[in-house]
Amino acid sequence: MFLPESGPLDDEPWWTYSLCGSLSDPDLFFEPSRAKEAKALCARCPVQRQCASANATAEANTGKAYWFGIVAGESANRRRVHAKQRR
Repeated sequence: MFLPESGPLDDEPWWTYSLCGSLSDPDLFFEPSRAKEAKALCARCPVQRQCASANATAEANTGKAYWFGIVAGESANRRRVHAKQRR
């Protein structure tokens, strides 16, 4: 996955500021019954926009779509809609 080199706050990579990076249960983002919980965590994340951008860039650059789980607070279905709009 493509990830920008530096973060918004200093020279650390942006993903070091993500709330999901410190979770002991990363399955949270891939269990449909926990989607609301995952989206709520993303809504509070200081790097939500960078996460969404990195995911969209990775999908565009690799030609692979990551159509599962919650990414940057959005479901796979919502990301599909955004991908179609960008074309």
